[in-house]
Amino acid sequence: MNKKDQTLIVKMSEIAIKAREKAVKKEELTIENYQVYTIDNLNLHLLKKVIKRNGYPRKESLPKEVMFHFAHLLKDVSEADPKFVKECLKNSYIPKKYREQIISLIKFHKSS
Repeated sequence: MNKKDQTLIVKMSEIAIKAREKAVKKEELTIENYQVYTIDNLNLHLLKKVIKRNGYPRKESLPKEVMFHFAHLLKDVSEADPKFVKECLKNSYIPKKYREQIISLIKFHKSS
């Protein structure tokens, strides 16, 4: 994966993490909650573009830090597009602990 897209993945993930931290602090429905959904939808769109340009990430194609952020983004978008996330799990290298978390989220969303 090219360096520009690796940097994009890290930035997308960091923004999503910060938005979730703000939203979690609120007990009622707020603009921060809507921002999380908006960010997730934008990140889903951008992830699809990154994969289209570079192919699915492989162990040798991403540094550990970038792989962490890629896995984090998959967790975030698992509710919006579980089919896409399953394809990523099937075709990408995702460390076992992240893979299990993502699969659990997909199952959770499916049962909800």
